Amino acid sequence: FEIYDFYNGVTLIQSGASNTYTTSNLPSVNDITVIATNFTCVGPASNNSVTQVIPADPINAGNDFAICIDGGIYTPTGFTPAGGVWTGTGVTNGATGDFNPATAGVGVFDMIYSYTNVTGCVSKDTLKATVNDIPDAGAGNDVAVCLGSSIQLNASGGGNNFLWSPATGLDNATIFNPVASPIVNTTYTVTITNSFGCDNTDDITVTVDPVPSASFTAGNECDDDAVSFSNTSTPAVGVTYDWNFGDASTSTLSNPSHLYGSEGNYVVRLVVTLGNCSDSASTTVTVYPRPDAFFIANPTVGNFLNNEINFTDASTGATQWNWIFDDGTFSSSENPNHFYLDTGLHPVILIVSNDFGCSDTADGSIRIDPYLTFYVPNAFTPDGDGINDVFFGYGEDIYNYEMRIFTRWGPQIFNSFDKSIGWDGTNQLTGKPVPPGVYVYRFLIKDVHGRSYSEIGRVSVVK
Repeated sequence: FEIYDFYNGVTLIQSGASNTYTTSNLPSVNDITVIATNFTCVGPASNNSVTQVIPADPINAGNDFAICIDGGIYTPTGFTPAGGVWTGTGVTNGATGDFNPATAGVGVFDMIYSYTNVTGCVSKDTLKATVNDIPDAGAGNDVAVCLGSSIQLNASGGGNNFLWSPATGLDNATIFNPVASPIVNTTYTVTITNSFGCDNTDDITVTVDPVPSASFTAGNECDDDAVSFSNTSTPAVGVTYDWNFGDASTSTLSNPSHLYGSEGNYVVRLVVTLGNCSDSASTTVTVYPRPDAFFIANPTVGNFLNNEINFTDASTGATQWNWIFDDGTFSSSENPNHFYLDTGLHPVILIVSNDFGCSDTADGSIRIDPYLTFYVPNAFTPDGDGINDVFFGYGEDIYNYEMRIFTRWGPQIFNSFDKSIGWDGTNQLTGKPVPPGVYVYRFLIKDVHGRSYSEIGRVSVVK
């Protein structure tokens, strides 16, 4: 079992099983010998070894520093002696010691400065490079406000100092949540600084929208007539419209028209929107009642022995009457009588109106027939009970027969060329029964002598 004792002069500096003495702290004055011992047997001392220790040059890497991660390249100064080499995380130039914080990242890093003198001795010194992160910065999403309105800005981030720019329109430019009242479109930039002095920025654009002005005109109308609305709002472009007609109906058109289902007073409201800004206007529209024109002629078929026809007004809501006869004469009586001097079919028109200026028209015809007799009922009940279920005209000496049925608004819904086939109240176009109401008929017939007759009138469908 061997033990090696190393001496510097008479001073024991290492003892153990290792026969190697390694040190970086050898005194400049030294005299090294070694004595080996094997169990109890002690060998002679070795020859002495004297090593000349040349001291390294003094070195100073400079002062520690702190930098923000976005601070750019930092070049250390004040290090001595010149001509050494820099190494370490974030060092991008060994000769100058350029340090890139973005390359190093956030943290504390050793920058080692090494200098080798002419004797080959290396001196080293270390400084600390602290890289601090920048704060998060958020100014929020771009927003729009109406001219004359305000909005509160809200910055977010890990800083403790805030500075908004420009300060125009802000109640306080040094807080995180100033109130902005710009009068033109403005982009605000917030700079947020943390406790390390690192800062970050973000911006928000506040768009200032003009406030529209809502206005419109509308006239009063009669029932069954659409009311037209004239939009006079400003501006005329770039806006949206929201109409409420007061009867649960709406529209988004600029200049709509609306047909009300019944007479009455309706409050109409228009909301005009431009961006986030809106204005409204309202007015009351009156829909006046319309008279319902109807008359009864007695008889509907006359002859030379009975050529005076009595017309009875059966209209509702009428205060004025205007009868138009086909011989160029007129009457303003409510229930006039008229003498016909010619045979044939004679159309009659009745125009009635009320005090609101609303009118309605009824037309019909009577016939003065020297021979032919033809009769048309004024109502029937197509309810399937077998009584008065079918409408048709009938008479004597009829050779050709044509019947057409129309709605009051003009479309034809039934026709027949056989006097044995009447109208059962079904719309031929849809195959469905028509609703109760008044319908217009027209008969074209020829008698056995080839003379043509026309009969126009109204028939009521009763259910």
